[in-house]
Amino acid sequence: MSDWVRDTVSKLRAQADSQAQEAAAQLQREKLRQQQGPILWNEVREHVKTKCASMNHEYGEEILTFMVVQNAQLYVQFKASSGKTHELKATFDPSFADNALRWETSGHRMNEPQTGTCELTIKDDIVSFLTGAHPYTTESIAEKMLDDLLLG
Repeated sequence: MSDWVRDTVSKLRAQADSQAQEAAAQLQREKLRQQQGPILWNEVREHVKTKCASMNHEYGEEILTFMVVQNAQLYVQFKASSGKTHELKATFDPSFADNALRWETSGHRMNEPQTGTCELTIKDDIVSFLTGAHPYTTESIAEKMLDDLLLG
Protein backbone atom coordinates (compact mmCIF):
# COMPACT_ATOMS: atom_id res chain seq x y z
CA MET A 1 0.00 0.00 0.00
CA SER A 2 1.36 3.39 -0.92
CA ASP A 3 1.89 6.31 1.45
CA TRP A 4 -0.72 8.28 -0.45
CA VAL A 5 -3.36 5.58 0.16
CA ARG A 6 -2.53 5.36 3.88
CA ASP A 7 -2.53 9.17 4.25
CA THR A 8 -5.78 9.57 2.33
CA VAL A 9 -7.53 6.81 4.28
CA SER A 10 -6.28 8.35 7.50
CA LYS A 11 -7.65 11.75 6.47
CA LEU A 12 -10.99 10.23 5.46
CA ARG A 13 -11.29 8.45 8.81
CA ALA A 14 -10.40 11.64 10.69
CA GLN A 15 -12.99 13.53 8.68
CA ALA A 16 -15.65 10.89 9.38
CA ASP A 17 -14.77 10.90 13.10
CA SER A 18 -15.01 14.70 13.19
CA GLN A 19 -18.42 14.64 11.48
CA ALA A 20 -19.66 11.97 13.89
CA GLN A 21 -18.47 14.01 16.88
CA GLU A 22 -20.18 17.16 15.55
CA ALA A 23 -23.40 15.23 14.93
CA ALA A 24 -23.29 13.86 18.49
CA ALA A 25 -22.62 17.35 19.88
CA GLN A 26 -25.53 18.78 17.86
CA LEU A 27 -27.80 16.02 19.15
CA GLN A 28 -26.72 16.79 22.72
CA ARG A 29 -27.41 20.52 22.22
CA GLU A 30 -30.87 19.74 20.83
CA LYS A 31 -31.57 17.42 23.77
CA LEU A 32 -30.54 20.14 26.25
CA ARG A 33 -32.74 22.72 24.50
CA GLN A 34 -35.71 20.33 24.53
CA GLN A 35 -35.19 19.49 28.22
CA GLN A 36 -34.32 22.90 29.67
CA GLY A 37 -36.01 25.26 27.21
CA PRO A 38 -39.60 24.54 28.31
CA ILE A 39 -38.58 25.11 31.94
CA LEU A 40 -37.29 28.58 31.00
CA TRP A 41 -40.47 29.27 29.00
CA ASN A 42 -42.63 28.32 31.99
CA GLU A 43 -40.61 30.74 34.13
CA VAL A 44 -41.14 33.53 31.57
CA ARG A 45 -44.89 32.84 31.54
CA GLU A 46 -45.07 32.83 35.33
CA HIS A 47 -43.20 36.15 35.52
CA VAL A 48 -45.56 37.69 32.93
CA LYS A 49 -48.59 36.36 34.82
CA THR A 50 -47.31 37.62 38.18
CA LYS A 51 -46.36 41.03 36.80
CA CYS A 52 -49.78 41.40 35.16
CA ALA A 53 -51.49 40.63 38.48
CA SER A 54 -49.19 43.09 40.30
CA MET A 55 -49.84 45.81 37.71
CA ASN A 56 -53.60 45.31 38.00
CA HIS A 57 -53.39 45.46 41.79
CA GLU A 58 -51.20 48.58 41.79
CA TYR A 59 -53.36 50.30 39.15
CA GLY A 60 -56.54 49.49 41.06
CA GLU A 61 -58.35 47.84 38.18
CA GLU A 62 -57.81 45.08 35.68
CA ILE A 63 -55.95 46.69 32.81
CA LEU A 64 -54.02 43.55 31.84
CA THR A 65 -55.54 40.18 30.97
CA PHE A 66 -53.14 37.23 30.87
CA MET A 67 -53.97 34.02 29.02
CA VAL A 68 -52.08 30.89 28.04
CA VAL A 69 -53.46 30.07 24.61
CA GLN A 70 -51.49 26.86 24.19
CA ASN A 71 -48.57 25.51 26.15
CA ALA A 72 -46.23 27.18 23.64
CA GLN A 73 -48.06 30.54 23.50
CA LEU A 74 -49.17 33.32 25.77
CA TYR A 75 -51.43 36.29 25.17
CA VAL A 76 -51.79 39.50 27.18
CA GLN A 77 -54.37 42.17 26.49
CA PHE A 78 -53.85 45.74 27.75
CA LYS A 79 -56.83 48.10 28.04
CA ALA A 80 -55.29 51.57 27.81
CA SER A 81 -56.90 54.58 29.45
CA SER A 82 -57.63 55.90 25.94
CA GLY A 83 -59.96 52.94 25.47
CA LYS A 84 -57.65 51.37 22.92
CA THR A 85 -56.68 47.71 23.30
CA HIS A 86 -53.08 46.58 22.90
CA GLU A 87 -52.08 42.94 22.54
CA LEU A 88 -48.98 40.88 23.25
CA LYS A 89 -48.60 37.47 21.63
CA ALA A 90 -45.58 35.32 22.45
CA THR A 91 -44.61 31.91 21.09
CA PHE A 92 -41.94 29.50 22.25
CA ASP A 93 -40.39 26.65 20.25
CA PRO A 94 -37.09 25.21 21.52
CA SER A 95 -36.38 23.54 18.18
CA PHE A 96 -35.67 26.99 16.67
CA ALA A 97 -32.53 27.78 18.65
CA ASP A 98 -31.89 31.16 16.98
CA ASN A 99 -35.34 32.54 17.74
CA ALA A 100 -36.91 30.10 20.17
CA LEU A 101 -38.94 32.87 21.82
CA ARG A 102 -40.76 35.33 19.59
CA TRP A 103 -43.22 38.04 20.52
CA GLU A 104 -45.23 40.77 18.89
CA THR A 105 -47.31 43.58 20.28
CA SER A 106 -50.03 45.48 18.46
CA GLY A 107 -52.36 48.42 19.01
CA HIS A 108 -49.73 51.15 19.30
CA ARG A 109 -49.88 54.77 18.23
CA MET A 110 -48.77 54.31 14.64
CA ASN A 111 -50.14 50.76 14.44
CA GLU A 112 -46.55 49.62 14.17
CA PRO A 113 -46.11 46.25 15.83
CA GLN A 114 -43.22 45.82 18.24
CA THR A 115 -41.41 42.52 17.80
CA GLY A 116 -38.71 40.71 19.71
CA THR A 117 -36.88 37.42 19.78
CA CYS A 118 -34.59 35.49 22.06
CA GLU A 119 -32.39 32.58 21.17
CA LEU A 120 -31.60 29.59 23.31
CA THR A 121 -27.88 29.36 23.95
CA ILE A 122 -25.92 26.65 25.71
CA LYS A 123 -22.88 27.13 27.88
CA ASP A 124 -21.49 24.37 30.10
CA ASP A 125 -24.62 22.28 29.44
CA ILE A 126 -26.84 25.07 30.80
CA VAL A 127 -29.48 26.53 28.47
CA SER A 128 -30.29 30.23 28.73
CA PHE A 129 -31.91 33.02 26.72
CA LEU A 130 -29.76 35.38 24.70
CA THR A 131 -30.60 38.47 22.65
CA GLY A 132 -27.77 39.81 20.56
CA ALA A 133 -24.75 39.24 22.73
CA HIS A 134 -26.63 39.84 25.98
CA PRO A 135 -27.89 37.05 28.23
CA TYR A 136 -31.35 37.63 29.70
CA THR A 137 -33.04 36.26 32.76
CA THR A 138 -36.55 34.93 32.44
CA GLU A 139 -37.76 37.89 34.51
CA SER A 140 -36.02 40.48 32.33
CA ILE A 141 -37.54 38.90 29.22
CA ALA A 142 -41.00 39.10 30.79
CA GLU A 143 -40.38 42.76 31.61
CA LYS A 144 -39.14 43.49 28.07
CA MET A 145 -42.24 41.92 26.53
CA LEU A 146 -44.52 43.87 28.87
CA ASP A 147 -42.58 47.11 28.23
CA ASP A 148 -43.16 46.58 24.49
CA LEU A 149 -46.87 46.09 25.21
CA LEU A 150 -47.38 48.91 27.68
CA LEU A 151 -44.90 51.56 26.55
CA GLY A 152 -44.33 50.69 22.87
